[in-house]
Amino acid sequence: MNHTRRETMTSVGLLLLRVFVGFGLAAHGYTKFFGEKGIAGFAGFLASLGVPKPETAAYVSATTELVGGILVGIGLLTRLAAAPLAFNMFVAAFTAHRASYFITNNPPGMEYALNLGVVFLAIVLTGPGRFSVDYRLFSRRKPLPPLPGSPST
Repeated sequence: MNHTRRETMTSVGLLLLRVFVGFGLAAHGYTKFFGEKGIAGFAGFLASLGVPKPETAAYVSATTELVGGILVGIGLLTRLAAAPLAFNMFVAAFTAHRASYFITNNPPGMEYALNLGVVFLAIVLTGPGRFSVDYRLFSRRKPLPPLPGSPST
């Protein structure tokens, strides 16, 4: 496999990862705001865990998931958005889900939140790939060479 094809496959892999975990977590953030119990229900859950300032924590967490998930999904400010998402997932794993490891336990364990935290941390380390808004806006791509026979400018 040549270098360009390997880069393309890596970028396709990062695109799939970003879209599915980014928009998936954005959906979780959305339901924290607009779901059956809304942000007040989420704040009440955080209060039951002993989280300080649960109303503030609920807004910060839900906003991080909703806005950060969308940004990661489209690949805009990806590393900047993925870092707080990783932190948010690690906090969720070790507070709300600390009783056990496996998600199939009742209540669900830390497995899923911990895995998402690691995925977002990996995105921080790798970046979004070529198929992202970040790449279009911020990459220092080499300009294409002029076509043979075209006048140089």
